[in-house]
Amino acid sequence: MTKALNASFSLDRNPKLGYLPALDGLRALAIIAVMLFHFCSKPLVPGGGIVGVDLFFVLSGFLITTLLLQEWARSGDISLKRFYQRRVLRLAPALILFIAVYVSITMAFRSHEFTGQPSLTLVLVNIAAIATYTLNWVWASGGGTILGVSHLWSLSIEEQFYMIWPAALLVLLRLKLPALSVMSVTVVVICVSALLPLLIDAPRNRFYFGTDFRLQTLLFGALLAQLYVSGVLQATLTKLLVYRVALAGALLFLVATTLLATNRVAFLFDGGHTAVAISSGILIVGCMFQQRTLLTGILSHPMLVYIGQRSYALYIWHLAIGSWLRAVDPMPQVAIAFLLSFLAAELSYRLVEAPALRLKSRLGKPRTEVSQPAPVAIPEPNPGAAA
Repeated sequence: MTKALNASFSLDRNPKLGYLPALDGLRALAIIAVMLFHFCSKPLVPGGGIVGVDLFFVLSGFLITTLLLQEWARSGDISLKRFYQRRVLRLAPALILFIAVYVSITMAFRSHEFTGQPSLTLVLVNIAAIATYTLNWVWASGGGTILGVSHLWSLSIEEQFYMIWPAALLVLLRLKLPALSVMSVTVVVICVSALLPLLIDAPRNRFYFGTDFRLQTLLFGALLAQLYVSGVLQATLTKLLVYRVALAGALLFLVATTLLATNRVAFLFDGGHTAVAISSGILIVGCMFQQRTLLTGILSHPMLVYIGQRSYALYIWHLAIGSWLRAVDPMPQVAIAFLLSFLAAELSYRLVEAPALRLKSRLGKPRTEVSQPAPVAIPEPNPGAAA
């Protein structure tokens, strides 16, 4: 292990991470929990938003960093231009479609109760914040909201992470630091992020929506990627009794948090988010290395994979649809909201996301050394759902 920690990141110490259906299954469970949290006046899963957000953040940090580290290991460099081109093509088309439809409906029916009758100024402020990925700071500073878009704060945090982390990682790698040093820097930032509520006297909303506090979960996924590409994490780990106990504990903790926690629980700001991130990481490790277990078998079910692949569109559309239906009786409201959300997600996926993904594939493959084998594509990160 010491040798692996002090070595450079390499493609030789672990298999190149291929497509893992179980990770799409995790996305599916996360987005379903978030939708149940939002659609029910008395949520069946009070902590569904919390666990869903943090799980998506950890997944995004893990997948993004694995992509970057594997490109570095192949070529000795990272093309930030290609990275940002791919991110724009992955994120922008579906969001632009949503904004266009949402603004059209809101402005056409602004005098009707079902839209919340927002002022034009409030609509413009919110849409501008969504388009510039700054909505989380609007909420953190106590700004006003309009129906159906408040959940997009988490997408803002992810985009801010995408803007900063790849460049910061590239700087660390160009300094020729050993893997241990890069991991140490990551751990330090995670700890500072997690301790912010103890260091800064501010309202909880400031931390709940703040990128600096939420960075811990994204960077925990990044740390997981570093452990994988450096070879510290190995398949043999998942065969140990200590890991199996940790996996069982992580599952129980995530289920309990989903069923019992709320955004107002104090423990979330005193280590709760960190605990959810660690538990999510333990679960992701199982998906990476345990391909023939009951857990991965369930997560790889075609229905869950289908939902996970459309989780980004479901995330974007579901709250607006649920808000527009709030006058409907609770039981039919939930059923209709689910149905219309899946319909909107399918249309978004087929009309704008799939064509953009095909275009993204034409951007060219990352530079590789002649002596290195061609990489196996790893799954693209799906932006997380929000509470």
